Amino acid sequence: MRTIHAFMSSFVFLLIFISLSPISYAQPYRLSIAGVPERIPSETVSVRDGNMAFCAAVQVASDHTGFSYSSYNGIVRVDKKQGMDILYLSADERVIEVFLEGYDPMMIILSDIGIDLEEKVVWKIRLTGDKPVKFFVITGPLDAMIFLDGVELGTAGEYEISIGRHVLEISRDGYKTVKEEVTVSENNFLFQYRLEEVGPVGVQIRSYPSGAIVYLNHVEENFTDCDLLLFPGTYELKLAKEGYLDIEKAITVTETGDNLFFYDLIKNSGHLTLSVAPTDAVVMINGKTYSSKTLELTPGMYNIEISKSGYLPVSDTVEIELGRDIEKGYTLTSNTGILDLTINPSDSMVLINEKDYSGRKVIELVPAQYQLKVFKRGYDQYEEKVIIGQGMTLTREIKLNQQTGTLLFIIKPATAIAQLVQDGDILESWSGMKPFRSLPVGEYKLICTADGYKSHEQGIVVAENKTDYITVILKEDSVTPHSISNSLGMEFVYIEPGSFMMGSPYSEDGRNSDEIQHRVILTKGFYMQTVEVTQGQWRLVMGTNPSDFKSGDKYPVEKVSWDDVQNFITRLNAKGQGTYRLPTEAEWEYACRAGSSTRFCFGDSDNQLGDYAWYNSNSGNKTHPVALKKANVWGLHDMHGNVWELCSDLYEDYSTGSVTDPENTGESSGRENWSGIKQVWDLLKGEGSNRVLRGGSWDIEPASCRSAHRDRYAPTFRYFYVGFRLVYSPL
Repeated sequence: MRTIHAFMSSFVFLLIFISLSPISYAQPYRLSIAGVPERIPSETVSVRDGNMAFCAAVQVASDHTGFSYSSYNGIVRVDKKQGMDILYLSADERVIEVFLEGYDPMMIILSDIGIDLEEKVVWKIRLTGDKPVKFFVITGPLDAMIFLDGVELGTAGEYEISIGRHVLEISRDGYKTVKEEVTVSENNFLFQYRLEEVGPVGVQIRSYPSGAIVYLNHVEENFTDCDLLLFPGTYELKLAKEGYLDIEKAITVTETGDNLFFYDLIKNSGHLTLSVAPTDAVVMINGKTYSSKTLELTPGMYNIEISKSGYLPVSDTVEIELGRDIEKGYTLTSNTGILDLTINPSDSMVLINEKDYSGRKVIELVPAQYQLKVFKRGYDQYEEKVIIGQGMTLTREIKLNQQTGTLLFIIKPATAIAQLVQDGDILESWSGMKPFRSLPVGEYKLICTADGYKSHEQGIVVAENKTDYITVILKEDSVTPHSISNSLGMEFVYIEPGSFMMGSPYSEDGRNSDEIQHRVILTKGFYMQTVEVTQGQWRLVMGTNPSDFKSGDKYPVEKVSWDDVQNFITRLNAKGQGTYRLPTEAEWEYACRAGSSTRFCFGDSDNQLGDYAWYNSNSGNKTHPVALKKANVWGLHDMHGNVWELCSDLYEDYSTGSVTDPENTGESSGRENWSGIKQVWDLLKGEGSNRVLRGGSWDIEPASCRSAHRDRYAPTFRYFYVGFRLVYSPL
């Protein structure tokens, strides 16, 4: 801070400089009208001209003095006041001339500046001149910044400006800013100021949203929202945040104000709303996929690409502008044709390029050549190459030729009544010998009954152009108990011999490729345990409990391997109460289905599975006591879910033809009735060692609980979802 002595020394120097610097001007200057002429309705004129008519008046305001005037009709009178001359003119005057020493004369055509004189009416104009004068500003401190009419001049010194009124501002960090209106003339040209020191004040800079970078005078300071200490003065403020427009403002920090500066940031974006048909078409904008159809984008050019399989793609370019909402609609043109099929029988399987289209009459396809196949068991296959063009409809009416075969029946005794049944309908009844020629290919059931003889029931498959001879000799009736139990509390029900379709049809939901459907004939009945072997029963035989879920004697034993079960069976058979074994895979599925041909023993729907099984949706991730769920119609519980059940068979592919009493023991003689390439999953032993598991478990999904579902593990494998049930042959 400079001393008063230094300040006065500077002032004396400047005065000497002024006295030694005479002002001279080499050329005249021009007068001009500042602003717009103004009519003064609050004032009227009472002066009259030579014709006794009321005059009009023009007030000429200026910071200059010494004006003189003339007009075409002559000036009636001039009244001079401080800062203003009042000219009284005839109402029809059109021109005023203005004279001032040092300036070119000025001619004012009144109509050109919007003045239309009328009697008693007063107008006001302001005159200014471009003749500069020198003026001097002395400040303390000397390095304070000087602004004149908002224009930065520099620090204390000599400057040239026009005569008249000006806004003079002097500021410096740490000092109060001085701002005032001054009048500069040839006689008033020296201005001196001493600024009053001040300290920094609190400043709050806020934005919504917050997090914008704060720049003051082009220097990064902080992030909004922030509090700063600044000296009073004017600052260049800039707020910058990604995705929003920059805000650039001049802010003035005052000593006594609240100094709170808040700004709403404006997003640097526009909105694009798309309407697309079909609605599931893929939308890409500048190579990026968008699922939403209402987008907020930064301004710029965007390339839109819309595509969907079976439709012609669409491309477009759109310009996004700040704050503008744009709506665009696109409808894709189908790049497909129609294949319209009428098929008899209607439940035939339809393959197009090996893809299943069964049950669909109208099929939409992209233009191309296709291989069409229509087939149903018992009918000749239809096959054709078809060409589908864009926008065309190709119609095909296809009737499959039914295949037939011949059956020749011999039924004994002669008194027996035989019935040929299909889908629950009795096609014919007879006794003795009966030929059926041209019988449609398919599955049938033969039922034979006679007094004093056991009833006989078997499935029959009629093959195309083939004659089968079927002889049935009924056995004399003997009493076979429906159910029996042993000393361990194991209960068994008798399963009658018969035939069924093992595996699943191609149309079954959840089907696996190893479930090839084929006819199986079981010629011998057997006793199947009604529930899985329990932990209590295992403990009575083995003296241990290997189960992971040791919840009680009524729970199924688990965590047993196929080899463990063989040891259990050996000990059980040693008791001499009969012969026990694991069921074959065919016996297990036959007993599970209980005469059904659906996904489960009760039907096809997953919704009813909880009534019959413990599985992943209702088990609570654990096993449950046996026989809590419904039994199938043959009295067997938990055939679906709870724990997987081991079978005696080695796992291998099914036969594609009819088989009788199939069993795969793994002996060197093999299994004559089953054929195919083995597909095994070896865990612990070599190829071909895995044993079959059936029924699903507490941790599995519904599809794996189906009657036809197959799984396999190595014979040494143990896990907490593997158990078993037994087949019993009494003494």
